Amino acid sequence: MRDDLPLLPSADIFANPQPTPDDGSRAVDALIHERPRILRIKLAVLATQIQERLSVRANNLAKIERSLVEASARLADLEEARFHRVTPVIIPEVFWMERQAQLDTEVRSADVECWRDVSSVMGEFLTTWEALEQSQARANFLRDQSLEDAS
Repeated sequence: MRDDLPLLPSADIFANPQPTPDDGSRAVDALIHERPRILRIKLAVLATQIQERLSVRANNLAKIERSLVEASARLADLEEARFHRVTPVIIPEVFWMERQAQLDTEVRSADVECWRDVSSVMGEFLTTWEALEQSQARANFLRDQSLEDAS
């Protein structure tokens, strides 16, 4: 895992002491303010998942690109040999041409798989973001209500 990505939250952030019956207003306040915090953590985790998927895609594409370069070099060598009529090159040439086509297919498949995966996580990210915004709006509304009631 890369160092610049947010770390996963530790388990102790979810450990909350249970409110006592006379702590009613503080319990409601804690509930209202805990949800946005938990949703922010979830957003950070989802963002990390997206970053990791894109990193895996980049690594895979780099490996495929190296293989494509190798296949192109082999084809160039075979064309040079054919030009000089050193050896019959039909079978190896067909092999390297097929290898190039296979690698092109792998690139397309990697792209499709990555974006399918990222779009799935992104959907959850947006749903969580919406929940966070709603939760913060509720907290602000209730805070404003309690300030009006106190006046």
